[in-house]
Amino acid sequence: MNILSICKRDGNKDTDKRQTIIIYALFTIWVIQFAFICFANLHWSSHVIDGDMADLYGHVREMWRNKTMFISNWQYATTLELDCASILALPLYGLTKDIFLSFALSNIIILILWNLIVYRLVMNCSKSRISALLSADLLMIPYGVGMLEYFNMLFFNGAQYGIKTLIPLIFLCIITSDTENQDKRNRIEIIIMLVLIGALQFITSLSSGMYVMIAGLVPIILYLIISWMNDHGRYSRQEIRTFSAAALVTVICSILGKIISNHFDVTARGTSTGVTVFNNFLLNFQTVIAGLFEVLSCSPETTTPK
Repeated sequence: MNILSICKRDGNKDTDKRQTIIIYALFTIWVIQFAFICFANLHWSSHVIDGDMADLYGHVREMWRNKTMFISNWQYATTLELDCASILALPLYGLTKDIFLSFALSNIIILILWNLIVYRLVMNCSKSRISALLSADLLMIPYGVGMLEYFNMLFFNGAQYGIKTLIPLIFLCIITSDTENQDKRNRIEIIIMLVLIGALQFITSLSSGMYVMIAGLVPIILYLIISWMNDHGRYSRQEIRTFSAAALVTVICSILGKIISNHFDVTARGTSTGVTVFNNFLLNFQTVIAGLFEVLSCSPETTTPK
């Protein structure tokens, strides 16, 4: 039986019992995965140091020693290395003086926030705890472990994409919230998410340029605008206000982050965004499609000989 179909049934005690069992089972799996990721961060980070992490550890130490995020004459690599675990690891390092513990605690905080947003987003869309827990369980599976693999990029070491992926999820969470509910708690949650997405978008724009804005948020914004143009009655006035507020906050914070980055004249390869020429478009498109399979380890690692 499809476990997702169970949540659609009601009025049946046997079905209610099955729902409860599935919820407890999924929550148990979540606890095990959460505990594993926490353990990995707290006990293994000092034993798994690749080239990127060696640079990042040194960068955070120097930022704290110089008491600035913009170190003079520092040779940046892809980004300014702020929109990742380092943004929380920096103050934690000042408190603990332990670089490994600082990054471990930072990753755990981001992991908690990441799971809360995923759970809330799926609940907004499906109203099903089974779907929400299942989504969280599936997304926390360490599909690939390594320097540029899924686990490291989201939950371990520098977690360079933890914040980058969190921003579109928060945006979706805001626009799928029950905006017609005038409950004080609901309004406060939306305001908190608006403040959070603004802060994170500012940080990632400062560190990585317009990458997240263009690749993660613009497609969502354009889809909502086009769908509204095709059917003006599809969204209520309150939904339009909420969407407009989220879009305005992210755009303004993106611009501010980019302006400050230019003001301090700190640039890296990842902070500049260029438009690809037509000859490279098909190649890039094929790479993106292949990447979707590779990120979940669904494609073979070796080619078949001819």
